[in-house]
Amino acid sequence: MRIGALWQEMYRGQYFEGGRVLTGAISAIDIALHDLVARKLGVPVYQLLGGKQRDFVPCFATSKVPLQGPEVVEDAKRMFAEGWTVIRFGSGHP
Repeated sequence: MRIGALWQEMYRGQYFEGGRVLTGAISAIDIALHDLVARKLGVPVYQLLGGKQRDFVPCFATSKVPLQGPEVVEDAKRMFAEGWTVIRFGSGHP
């Protein structure tokens, strides 16, 4: 249940400090430990991490149409019809 203390022990207990492989392994163990504690307590993981912060996460759609010509307008209309309220367009370069 002492996930923070275990994280510190794993990170600082190594002869070689940090590194992508070490932090990747620690991250996987950290996620698994949070999942285990949440299951044991019968709560969602987000509750362990401070509780619900928002009702939704804003997202956007990205058009794959090059930024030129009437295809851009048609693609924007299509995405808006699909329910997207924020649409991003690229510069037209591959």
